[in-house]
Amino acid sequence: MTFPRYPEYRESAVEWIGEIPVHWKIDRLKVSIKSCRNGIWGNEANGDAYDIPCVRVADFDRIKLEVKQEIPTIRNVTEKEQASRILKKGDLLIEKSGGGENQPVGCVVLYDKEQKAVCSNFVAKIELATNMDPAYWRYVHSAAYSVRLTIGSINQTSGIQNLDQDRYFNERSAYPPINEQIAIAKFLENETKKIDKLIDEQQKLIELLKEKRQAVISHAVTKGLDTKVELKDSEVDWLGKVPKHWDVVPLKYFVSMKSGEQITSEQIIEEGAFPVYGGNGLRGYFEKYTHDGEYPLIGRQGALCGNINYANGKFWASEHAVVVTPQKKANVFYLGELLRSMNLGQYSTSAAQPGLSVEAIGNLRIPAPIIEEQNHIADYLLIESSKWESLIEAATQSISLFLERRSALIAAAVTGQIDVRTFQPKEVA
Repeated sequence: MTFPRYPEYRESAVEWIGEIPVHWKIDRLKVSIKSCRNGIWGNEANGDAYDIPCVRVADFDRIKLEVKQEIPTIRNVTEKEQASRILKKGDLLIEKSGGGENQPVGCVVLYDKEQKAVCSNFVAKIELATNMDPAYWRYVHSAAYSVRLTIGSINQTSGIQNLDQDRYFNERSAYPPINEQIAIAKFLENETKKIDKLIDEQQKLIELLKEKRQAVISHAVTKGLDTKVELKDSEVDWLGKVPKHWDVVPLKYFVSMKSGEQITSEQIIEEGAFPVYGGNGLRGYFEKYTHDGEYPLIGRQGALCGNINYANGKFWASEHAVVVTPQKKANVFYLGELLRSMNLGQYSTSAAQPGLSVEAIGNLRIPAPIIEEQNHIADYLLIESSKWESLIEAATQSISLFLERRSALIAAAVTGQIDVRTFQPKEVA
């Protein structure tokens, strides 16, 4: 779809904006802001009148630029501390601490709820000045973020990015009249809903493909490939029936498992001789290695404990990764996918930091076909996995294209590259 341009433009002298409609103004972002107040973390909830929902960065919907539907975190914040921090519908929330290399700090979302809440100490509440439309200004900040305008305002210490709010708010932006702010916001809300619907469909497709892929894998590693083979009861709840000629043994009889070596985040570098694997996969590189070979790795701690990764060649395994070493002939890919099918995360402890006990999972019983059959299953799964991965990659690429289209549309609208004053929004199902 193409949209008309304004009749007349002038140069803005701002690199990320370019030319603007002649009647628009250019000014610092801070002109749009009445106040910006840092959030508060408070204390543990205790059930009294001062318990209140607390919006964290994790509650930001970075695609829809709003706070997610549910605010799961409840904190205890005194009446005095709440006084100037209560969120009102129409406030903006800016991420002031956190971020990372691929997702820098500085994301802004709209608080569009009637619910009484505060925001955490990693977030600041922005109250807009008069004649500033909140919906429009969330899109302005989104466009600025997409061109990485926040990068120049980031201070980083101890691996955490901190946004210098004053420096960021000193960046310049376009200021259309309030009636055009409202029109642009309505236009973008209507058009981005269409894109968001397409993104949601692709995300659902990816989840369905992953489920189907895992179902194929789980069946192959626990039942084999011969549909006519005679089965027997494994006497293991999660396993059910297995081929009659397969052994069923405790995992510890088949493999040895040991956590890796301790390493600090300061020792890990972006590029180096040997990869470092933690509980969630590749973390970076180091000048030394702990293992040489091909191994499945089990995540030992954190929200994703029990997940499975593979390491090959010389690498450093951190203390958060459990290295699985076969004690008998085993196909590493078959073994890894068998472990993945066991959903090991369900056996984590219920402590504040979830973790797996190597001793506990070592007692879990697994099927142990002979190496030739493992190899046959692994070869089959590599081919099948490649097919599923191609479909997942295609859907993922579609999402990337939709997101690029979304960002481009937002940037064009808030910098005046398209004229939406006569646009008539339509309801989107």
